[in-house]
Amino acid sequence: YVSRRVPYQHPVSPYGVILPSIAISGMQYTSNHSTTRDSLVFFRESFDRMMRPGIIRKIFVHERVDAAGNPVREVLLAVHGYKEYNGSPEYSAQFEQLHAYMCKPEYSPAPYIISPSEVVCHAGLHKMCDGILVLKALDRVRVNHS
Repeated sequence: YVSRRVPYQHPVSPYGVILPSIAISGMQYTSNHSTTRDSLVFFRESFDRMMRPGIIRKIFVHERVDAAGNPVREVLLAVHGYKEYNGSPEYSAQFEQLHAYMCKPEYSPAPYIISPSEVVCHAGLHKMCDGILVLKALDRVRVNHS
């Protein structure tokens, strides 16, 4: 997986461990290959203010060496962003008032490689009859109590 914009100073190693899911600080992340639950998210890249809806494709842990020469283990998420729907302004305005995003059922050509800290929240998904997806930010997240 290669991101169009990787905000890390160090390249991502091709070696690592791929996980089906992980809980970090009580927040559950799951790749969509396991289930769509906990894989729909809104994220914001560290250098970008815009919040984007996406789906987690892969969760992986990799090691790199920091500037001081110490090994650092990081969890990274490969997230495909949904393509924005540019429908009629009246139609779009109704969903903006609900703080929901209308998207095409298509993804960005390359996934974004982000850290879990760049995930704003999980998302709920509703499929419209015309194939358009409506994603709404969820206030709550699934907490892992195990």
